[in-house]
Amino acid sequence: MDKGIETIVFPFASWGESLALMTEKLQQLSGSTEGEFLSIGARLQDYYFRAGSIDRLASDVTAQVSGEEVQGAIEHLVTLLDKMQNYLVDSEREAGLDCESLGNVLRLLEQVVEPLSGFSTINKVLRMLGMSTKIESARLGNSAAGFDTIAADVANLSVQVLEKSQTILTQQSSLCDTIRKTLEGVEKTEAEQIQRVQGILDKTRASLASLKEINSNCSVIASVVASASSEISKGMSEVVTSMQFHDIVRQQIEHVETALAELHHRVTSCGSEEMDLAVEMTDICELQAAQLRQAGDEISDAVRSIIDNLCKVSDKESNTASKTREMAGVADRAGSSFFSDMADDLKKIAAVFASNAEANKSITRAMTSVAGTVGEIVTYVGDIEHIGEEIELIAMNAQIKAARTGAEGAALGVLAEATQRLSVEAQEQTGNVSRTLLAVTETTESLFHDVGEEAENLENEIDSIVNELDSVLNSLRLLNENIIEKVQSLEGEVLALSCDIESTTSSISVHELMASGLSDVLGALNAIVAEAAALIPIDLAKGKTARLQELATRYTMHSERKVHAGFAGAEGFDTFSGSGSEESDDNVELF
Repeated sequence: MDKGIETIVFPFASWGESLALMTEKLQQLSGSTEGEFLSIGARLQDYYFRAGSIDRLASDVTAQVSGEEVQGAIEHLVTLLDKMQNYLVDSEREAGLDCESLGNVLRLLEQVVEPLSGFSTINKVLRMLGMSTKIESARLGNSAAGFDTIAADVANLSVQVLEKSQTILTQQSSLCDTIRKTLEGVEKTEAEQIQRVQGILDKTRASLASLKEINSNCSVIASVVASASSEISKGMSEVVTSMQFHDIVRQQIEHVETALAELHHRVTSCGSEEMDLAVEMTDICELQAAQLRQAGDEISDAVRSIIDNLCKVSDKESNTASKTREMAGVADRAGSSFFSDMADDLKKIAAVFASNAEANKSITRAMTSVAGTVGEIVTYVGDIEHIGEEIELIAMNAQIKAARTGAEGAALGVLAEATQRLSVEAQEQTGNVSRTLLAVTETTESLFHDVGEEAENLENEIDSIVNELDSVLNSLRLLNENIIEKVQSLEGEVLALSCDIESTTSSISVHELMASGLSDVLGALNAIVAEAAALIPIDLAKGKTARLQELATRYTMHSERKVHAGFAGAEGFDTFSGSGSEESDDNVELF
């Protein structure tokens, strides 16, 4: 110190004690916050992984809702409903044809009544001719021998014709009643079944339309949830990355701590009149105060930024949870009861179609009965035809005998000729009945074959459709239950993460603790600077560049350089900037 300068005594001892307390305070502050920062970092890391898991689950739900498996099952169900609709149309058409065929059979059988009724008239005339023949035979006496026997034979045969024709009429009437009842039952059953099945099919199609709408809505919501979850996951990644600020601030505080510790060592071993040291100490304390202010501001801003970002993430998670609940509600509209109701309706259709198959079988049975009875009628008609031939033969014999009798047998010849004409008429009648019955037989045989084959084919087809329906509905039900389960799981994870984040943000106070501790140290530094400034002459408070160069070489972060440059001036940075080693450059954090 120059002799011309007045001797100034500096309170280095007091300053040394203060520097020691500040160094200790910074050590405690660094240590006390380290554990809390590590705890926050661990929780953020956990939230980051959970956000990623939610993102993957949301994407999985989106893929499943709009995936090929669900869409394929729905389209398969639509195809099966179309098959059932076609089956219904075919069944209605076939039933109409069957009823038309039965109506034709009924009309043909009704045509048999008229020729069969004619046998009653023929019988009456034959009986009258037989009685006349007996009378005439009795009048002629021995010359008309044998005519009474002929008359008896004709009378007997006429009775047989009547009996057989009456039997045929009875069977015809029974057949007509059977066909009418079958027609009535089939037409009524078909009308009711078609109306019922169509109603169920329409209801099922409406359910399918609802299912498609549900699936579409779920897909849209799931996409929104997946997109939000992806944004949240990215946001959490940025928050976790921002935790690096703690290492930066910690290094900055450690550098301040080292500088103050070195300064403490120097001031405790110096004389109380060392002006240069006092000036240097003032500059160092003022620079370290600037570094601590910058570190305090940085940590406060960073932590507040983390809290704000976490709050935003929490809000997004709450919105996501709301959307997820909405999706769960939408998906639940297609819950188990939805598919159970649809399955029950389709089982009703299957039951109706089974009843329809039974109706077809009833037609088959009716046709079997018709065919059997018609076969019996044909036999009776053949008997009548044979009887007519016998009557014709008897009449021809009678004519021959009457001719032999001469003029006296002329009346018997007329009677015999009339009997022959009736026998020919009876044969014509039986021919008409036979032709009608042949048409009945052909129609019943054709209907019997068609209905039987159709019933078997339709029964096989509906069994196949019903089995496919059970399989598709079961697949859709399982897929939907899986989606609902995942949606509920997603909602639970989203809500849990949101609650945990809210709990974390409300409990973060490390920045306040850090700010309070740094404020104490800054107060002590400012006090030393103020005391020293009051003692140091103004003209000596210069030359910061030379005194602070050594500190500048220790910086590892751009933020420290920036503070130093702002304090020492641009020229105070030249030496460091131009001569920094490659190793020190590698350690620089651009924060």
